[in-house]
Amino acid sequence: MNDIVLDIYNSDKLIIRAVNLPNLHHSNGTIKYDCSIWANEFAMMMNNDFESVSSTLLIPNIGVHTYKNAGFLVNSDLSLVQHVAISDSGSNGSYAKGDFNANKANYNTIEQLSDYIKQNNHTTMNEVNLAIPINSVVGLVQVKCNNKFIHLKRMMIVKECIYQLTGINFDIYEYDMNQGKITKINLTDELIKKISELPNDVNDFDYWTDYSDELYEGSIFKKGFNR
Repeated sequence: MNDIVLDIYNSDKLIIRAVNLPNLHHSNGTIKYDCSIWANEFAMMMNNDFESVSSTLLIPNIGVHTYKNAGFLVNSDLSLVQHVAISDSGSNGSYAKGDFNANKANYNTIEQLSDYIKQNNHTTMNEVNLAIPINSVVGLVQVKCNNKFIHLKRMMIVKECIYQLTGINFDIYEYDMNQGKITKINLTDELIKKISELPNDVNDFDYWTDYSDELYEGSIFKKGFNR
């Protein structure tokens, strides 16, 4: 069975929008993971407000660096490419608001950037600015590291948060930034059990978005993890 993320990746059209892993915070007298940054970005997509977003094109077998150690994956064919640079372009502002600003674009298309990266075996972080609709998002991703299980639990919390917000159940992938490899993480019963038994951690999360005055709450493992 084909994996749509790997198909897009092997077609040189896979984008990562980097987002920080959720951190612990105090909420209503308890300690929880704060997923607000993730929730707000997906809420913006749901309201067609997520545009001029900084992201990075990933190319198979080339170690393209990312902004952060986690994020979500985007099919560039279903997004609107607005600015393409071979390195960090220092972008800010918005095309929609008329105040977008960045260093001069190097190319006009994803294909041109892809060719440059492959011809130069380029590993420095590139920057692509996109308008991202929610139907272009194809998965969640963590960057390979020595803290795999700790990071994976946080990604599982993100997965549950996004499912609660959008009703979409995204798979989680791991990206090897040094080798340029992406693999799907198979959330087996054994792996979920191992994650659930991590010491000195919590299972609860909350989040808010700019589109609601409510604070939403959730948890993993209490009712069974949504795979």
